[in-house]
Amino acid sequence: MMVGDTHVPSHKAVSGTGTGTGIPAVPKQAGGAPPPPRQPQHQQQPQQAQTPQQAPKQQKPQRQPQERIQKRGIGGSFNGGRGGGGQRRQIGSQSTVKYHERKGLVVQVYQQAQKEARAGRLDKAEELFRRCLTMDRKDARSWLQLAQLANRRGRQEEAQSFFAQGVSECPESVHLLQSWAMLEHKAGDLVKACALFEKGTAQDPGNPYIAHAWGQLERKRGDYDKARSLYMDSLRLYGPWAQVYTALAELEVETGHVEKARETFQEAMRLCVQNTHKLLVAWAKLEEENFGDWEKATELLLRAIEEGGPDFTDATVALAHLELKKGNKERAVQILKDSKHQGRAGGSLFNTWASVEAKAGNLDTAIQLLTEACGLFPDDFSLLQTLGTLEVKLGHHDKARECFTRSAAIRPHVVTYNAWAIMEERLAQDMRGPMRQVQIMRARKLFVLGMAADPSHGPLYNAYGRMEEKIGNLTGAQEVFRMGVEAHCPDMPSVISGWAMVSLKQRNYAQAKRLLQQGLSENKLGKNVGFLYHTLGMLELKLGNVEGAWKVFQEATDKYPRNSQLLVGAGLAAEKNGEVDLARGFFKRGVECDRLHHQAWQAWAVMEHRQGNVNTARDLFRLGLKANPDYGALWQAYGVLEFQEESWDVARSLFAEGIRRDPGHVMLFQAWAVLEVKLADYEKGKEMIKEGLRVDPRHGACWSIYGYIEEKCGNVEEALRVFEMGLKQAPDHAPLFRVYGDFERRQGHIDKARSFYQKAIALDPHYSQAYVVLGLMELYSGNTEGANEVREASQAVFGRDFEFTKEREAVTTFHDEELGEINSI
Repeated sequence: MMVGDTHVPSHKAVSGTGTGTGIPAVPKQAGGAPPPPRQPQHQQQPQQAQTPQQAPKQQKPQRQPQERIQKRGIGGSFNGGRGGGGQRRQIGSQSTVKYHERKGLVVQVYQQAQKEARAGRLDKAEELFRRCLTMDRKDARSWLQLAQLANRRGRQEEAQSFFAQGVSECPESVHLLQSWAMLEHKAGDLVKACALFEKGTAQDPGNPYIAHAWGQLERKRGDYDKARSLYMDSLRLYGPWAQVYTALAELEVETGHVEKARETFQEAMRLCVQNTHKLLVAWAKLEEENFGDWEKATELLLRAIEEGGPDFTDATVALAHLELKKGNKERAVQILKDSKHQGRAGGSLFNTWASVEAKAGNLDTAIQLLTEACGLFPDDFSLLQTLGTLEVKLGHHDKARECFTRSAAIRPHVVTYNAWAIMEERLAQDMRGPMRQVQIMRARKLFVLGMAADPSHGPLYNAYGRMEEKIGNLTGAQEVFRMGVEAHCPDMPSVISGWAMVSLKQRNYAQAKRLLQQGLSENKLGKNVGFLYHTLGMLELKLGNVEGAWKVFQEATDKYPRNSQLLVGAGLAAEKNGEVDLARGFFKRGVECDRLHHQAWQAWAVMEHRQGNVNTARDLFRLGLKANPDYGALWQAYGVLEFQEESWDVARSLFAEGIRRDPGHVMLFQAWAVLEVKLADYEKGKEMIKEGLRVDPRHGACWSIYGYIEEKCGNVEEALRVFEMGLKQAPDHAPLFRVYGDFERRQGHIDKARSFYQKAIALDPHYSQAYVVLGLMELYSGNTEGANEVREASQAVFGRDFEFTKEREAVTTFHDEELGEINSI
């Protein structure tokens, strides 16, 4: 909920009968009103909430929240006196007439100010809200709007000042206190936010808006008991509120009680009268993400669309996203088109529709949709932000900057600054010298502005940290991720994952493993952390710890039984463990859960090929390509199978078709080049590898093969030049150093070869092939002491002794991870 999105109610309800959540149930009443109110607090002695048996049989009808607000006023601005404490005016008196005339003028100016704000004319809106306060200092709404405008423009201190003045003038305005607390929460001052929430709760115990916002804060801090208490007190005192029930269900998910969350939604649908369409959308998300029941989620979203009315587009957007996950792009677009034609269009609908078209490559259509939407919803900053992102894809960077600037002027949102910063950072990659440094500084400034807009936005820390890592500022990257962890981002696992990925690129596997385990142990918000399990499990496999990998994937698949990526990881671990039938079962489950998961088809087919089931492997590749015809890695892996089966022409045709469908997949060019080298057609091989390097000039494996080809052609000087160029383009690619070492060894330069092998090991201490070739070279050159040192070093890393002569086969065959990088001794 945004700061000040809705008015804070001030009615309370007596207790009802027990419910499944342990919250007294309150029966529905006509008109959507909760049950009758208690007497005002100042007229009532403190006592326990009434039980159903104690409650009076006949109760007066309860006023709607708006009725009480109008009577008491927001901060006392609409009642007969100032701040709720003024003397009652006599009806028909001259002072009363003047008062109502002034109040009517305030209302007119306030409404005009709102129109100006919605149109994006923020200076004019601010001027009008200030005029309201010159006429009535007790107008809490105008204080709130001024604070929101300041916050919207990134002026946090000014917003805090407006809130402080507003609360001073309108001390009874629970709405101002709640909105101010939410601002402090967003700014990271949790202590001050809690103090403001406490003050608001003291004035209006159980207020659902305060309970909801305060509960969110406590969940962020990991105090689930406090959050639960806030939610349950609110439901006990105010009756059924959809927003509070949704928060309670989310808390159940976060604490591992997924079935309890479902029961909470069921209870809420029985008791709540208003906002049931929002409950249905939240419930659908639970069924989709936590139970994997897409049919149930679809059913709930269709009900939400029916109940929500023409202005409610969240359910339509969610249904379109669900269809996209199922692979039904045409169905998703049709849902959005139908909703628009039925008058259910909103900014989020256009945003989703444009994103679908953009992913399908229809950028012009996407831009047309967003341009139309910007005219219909001029105050929706997110439309301009998305439009800017699409302009970036088209290379229209000046237009993108204009969109981002306009978006930030409407509202300085972290997503806008993040997208803008990423664009500037990418432009810096093609610059050199001082201009590159200026561009990096520009991106840094935008990242900092994004952190000011929202200090707890995980994707920004990931993007900022990756930028620092790319430019070689590893200390800066570590610092950015540390800041993200300390900010207690709601998506903390993703920040920790980003930090771990930097560690993996540095080959600091111990730190990466520690971070991944930390992310799993500190997942206090119950987020889906399947990606952390997957990264940790694959790391264990890379390190040769098959048993550790199996334990990780076993725990992960128990927790997320329909996560195809984890099922594939479990299959790989089972295969490494020699349990082929078990692996086959996991791969089968993986493709059943997600037929679009190309890696599931690939891993299964490759395993069957290893087991000698060539035709089965071919069938699996064909099925995978039918579901994923544009995925280059599948074409490449299928081509490698035919390559290894010596079906040269079939392999070439598969590589060619893969390049046609996925021209950016550099490994297709690499594999085709290796095939031609295998058949001694070095010119064709060189042609393919040059094409690959045009796609990705930093691809280390391509440089390895390029240098090897020049050597085979007898161009020793050219090979030397190629290897040197490769090291400049891919300085952290350990196999390139190893292949360069092979080249120097064949030239008789043992010392140079040793240096390159050692650099490969320094870059990747778990690169087993580098130990083998170095050990063999030392052994064959008569350096027994050197060979023993390599053996001891490899034993310390891998926990086993390398017998180099037995390991020779490991470096004379095509390595799965490099898929064709030349290995020769």
